[in-house]
Amino acid sequence: MPPSVPPGDAIVTDNVWVRQEPVFDSPLNLGAHCAKGASVREHGMTEHSHRLKYPMKLEGGKYRRISWEQAINEIGDKLLQIREASGPDAVFWIGSSKHNNEVAQMFRKFVSMFGTNNMDHQARICHSTTVAGVANTWGYGAMTNSYNDLMNTKCMFFIGSNAAEAHPVSMLHALHAKETGAKMIVADPRFTRTAAKAGQYVRFRSGTDVALLLGMLHIIFKNGWEDQKYIADRVYGMDKIKAEVMQKWTPDKVTEVTGVSEAGLITGVLPSA
Repeated sequence: MPPSVPPGDAIVTDNVWVRQEPVFDSPLNLGAHCAKGASVREHGMTEHSHRLKYPMKLEGGKYRRISWEQAINEIGDKLLQIREASGPDAVFWIGSSKHNNEVAQMFRKFVSMFGTNNMDHQARICHSTTVAGVANTWGYGAMTNSYNDLMNTKCMFFIGSNAAEAHPVSMLHALHAKETGAKMIVADPRFTRTAAKAGQYVRFRSGTDVALLLGMLHIIFKNGWEDQKYIADRVYGMDKIKAEVMQKWTPDKVTEVTGVSEAGLITGVLPSA
């Protein structure tokens, strides 16, 4: 987010940062707050009344305070015991997005000293797959559209996304688009808060989203609804996809896999259906 458009206003009382408030004149946030923006004070650990200040050990279902020396010795002895018994690769280390560059560097050196390369970062699980997918599809690993595109769209199709809970600022723009006439379709195994705002909702079996999309493609190709100029200008390999879906992903097959009827597939394809 550009520095000129802050995610929120820091409210300071008696030189103490007490809370974050949304910026109502921000063209991006539109007065909304995401969870990260709302909790940035706690995330930055400037608020001290509830954060952990010393080691705690769970014993008998309750936490008790222990000394730093005891905590370091118990953890260190256990790690050395595991390494001695099973080798250094028996331990897997995961970095945190709360680490700054210096902490991340020292953590990596510590893991090397322990004798293993078994280290990763939580973002590898959370974001690397999306970067790879977007980079291979669009040529770069970043979002492909601006909020303005969302505000001016005629139709929104959500699958694998629960924006109301995961991206509330984006969801606010989606709701504005809906108010100005955009169709909103949500396909999800679960009736989410985003689905509750949709004009049309398609429920499918968990893990069958690809089959659902292939079934929608079958209907699109069967009726000639595809944007042929866009495909000719920007897409390669679509002929192979078409042959695959027309042969294997007929509506009856898709219903068998996903649980979605042909009428439900058409709902996902055609907002006016």
